[in-house]
Amino acid sequence: MPNDSGQDGPEALLAAIAKKCGRSPEQVSSVLTRNGVGLRRSLAVPKRLCLRSLAFSGEKKGEKTIGTIAFDWPDLRPGIWGVTSGRNLRGKSTVLAIVRWCLTGKRSGIPTEMGEWFDAVHLAFTLDGQPYEVEIADAVASKGTLWRVVDDGRCAQATFTSEDSFKSAMSDLFMTQLGLLPLITHTVRSSGESVDQPHDWAFYAGAMWIEPNPENLFGTVSMSAMPTRMMQMFLGIPWASTNADLVAAKGRLSNHISQRRIMTQRLSMRDRLNVSLPVAMISQIGDLATRRKVTRSAVVEAAVASLLSPDSAEKSEAALTRRLDRLTRQMQRQERDLIIALETHALFIRFWLGQMPPLPAEARAAANALGQERFARFLDTLGRRLSQGRSFRDDIPLDIPAMRERPADRTDDTPSRS
Repeated sequence: MPNDSGQDGPEALLAAIAKKCGRSPEQVSSVLTRNGVGLRRSLAVPKRLCLRSLAFSGEKKGEKTIGTIAFDWPDLRPGIWGVTSGRNLRGKSTVLAIVRWCLTGKRSGIPTEMGEWFDAVHLAFTLDGQPYEVEIADAVASKGTLWRVVDDGRCAQATFTSEDSFKSAMSDLFMTQLGLLPLITHTVRSSGESVDQPHDWAFYAGAMWIEPNPENLFGTVSMSAMPTRMMQMFLGIPWASTNADLVAAKGRLSNHISQRRIMTQRLSMRDRLNVSLPVAMISQIGDLATRRKVTRSAVVEAAVASLLSPDSAEKSEAALTRRLDRLTRQMQRQERDLIIALETHALFIRFWLGQMPPLPAEARAAANALGQERFARFLDTLGRRLSQGRSFRDDIPLDIPAMRERPADRTDDTPSRS
């Protein structure tokens, strides 16, 4: 591999770019750094990947498909192998999806309804003759071990307990062994937001697959940095990762220019209007704009738009109606509470006058002392009841006939009696 400090290293590339655009290398380096472009000269390490065996077991679960799964494909060697069956829907694509799952750690291509069919999976493969084994002991939870086979046995390269840790283990192995660098792709969401997405081995590995009934010659999507992935995977272009950074930076800048153009068009459709407002109102507008973190123009625009809206009158009328309904319900509750208080007081007085005989003069002092003691207990009980949030009104049924069927045309102010 040529030395990076030589004529084909990053410094030479930076000088060539500066010469072509008529700028200094320092200016070019500043622009590239600001836009996330790294001058990384790296060549992928070519290695041969060869499958050696595949086995998996489990139990079919479903209304129409039940039975034991016991698949074993031993003694695979270099060459072209095929999976055939007498008819469709026998699992050929599933076998290939399990191979992809074991090599990437990403469960894709396996139908959702088969997610709990498999108990254990084992895949053996070699990288330039170095044997490795992927052993998934719990296929549902993606728990297992990546083994490196040596002369006297196996040593654990990595263990995983979830799909994320499985993907991380396989990515660390292949990215290191093949000398690959993470790829950055740029996407624009429906909201217009620019997003940079880093990708590792699972993204690169898409360049190896030819899908059943393929819509694309390679991989699962038509582009998505597929040229860069194939350059790194199969050609070993030295500046492939830098090219990916440049493509992502170009996407970010294009989206930024597009958003600025849209904003300019919106601003060009506006006209200036000078109005005079009271000083107090201007102060209120400024305070509201500060709280909402918007401009004063935005506050005034929203207010005018609400006034000019065709349904603004209906909205105001609906809001006023709701307020009147709320006030009406409050007045009805107050009227009910007043009726209850008056009736209770009247009944108590009538009961007292009808049941309590006059006391003789010699017994009034003792009765007065007993009354004060009982009144003190009454106040204590009343305080505890109110502190608990309970009310005498809550104990009265709402469907008292005398209150439910009150005449609507009463003209006197005397409360009705039950």
